This record gives sequence, C-alpha cells and structure tokens, in this order.
Amino acid sequence: MKIEFNVRESFNKLIKLDIAQIVSSELCLELLKCYSILYLGGIAPSFCEICIRGYFTELKKTGEMRIINYEKIKSRTLIPNWCGLKYIPAESDHFNSEMLTDETAGILLFKGSLQESDFKKLPDSYITFKNSKEKKEGELQPRRIKKNKK
Repeated sequence: MKIEFNVRESFNKLIKLDIAQIVSSELCLELLKCYSILYLGGIAPSFCEICIRGYFTELKKTGEMRIINYEKIKSRTLIPNWCGLKYIPAESDHFNSEMLTDETAGILLFKGSLQESDFKKLPDSYITFKNSKEKKEGELQPRRIKKNKK
C-alpha cells in the first residue's frame, strides 16, 4: 500500500514555521521530500544544514508557483514521444518530457515548435482547439466588403 505525499499540505505546514524549528525537528525530512519533488524531480537533496536553509528560502520564494505547476503536471493528458530533455531551437530552450504541461505543449504545437508526431497522445486542450479550428474552416466565411473612397 502506497501512501500519497500531499505536497500542498506539507508546503503550507512548513511555510508557517521558522527555519530553526524545522532544522531541529522531524519536519526537516518533510522539507527535503517537498523540495525534492518540486525542484529536483524526485532526486535526493543534500542533507547539510546550510543546504536545508537554502531549500527553505527557495520554497518560500517560489514554492507556490512550483506547486501549481506540479499539480498541472499530475493532471496532464499528454504522453510525449521522447524521454528526458528535448531542445527546441525555435524556443531556444530545453523541455523535459516529465515536466511538460498540457498548456505548454498546446502552445508549442500551435506555434509549430513541436509536431503531432512528437506525442504518443496529444493534450486534450490541443485536440479541442484543433477540432474547433477545423469546424471554422469548414463553414463559409463572410467576405469583407471594401468601401470605395470618394
């Protein structure tokens, strides 16, 4: 039986405390697990006190944003066709297959930076957008009337 670790609850509990209270208690392990999930992709962080203080400071600064992104990743519908990092020259950036959200993938597909062949399963938001675009193209579009200048 696997126990689910709730990152948001853990984050909210840790943020209310002082770093001295966390370092000197069992909450230190909770901080390390939370930081590992949000920032390191599950890799074990360093256990030294200076690093732990740095992790806490980083969590206070950008933790809420990271949790929102983490929740989007957990609820995503896409399945990338690659593993690890992929460099996309048009964006001049690397994208991690494990950290890619439906929203980001939809934007990259719309721009043409990624192709449909880059996914085993396309994000639902992109499929909906694509279907609505095909419907609009199938309908007759009214022509624009140019007015003559006198």
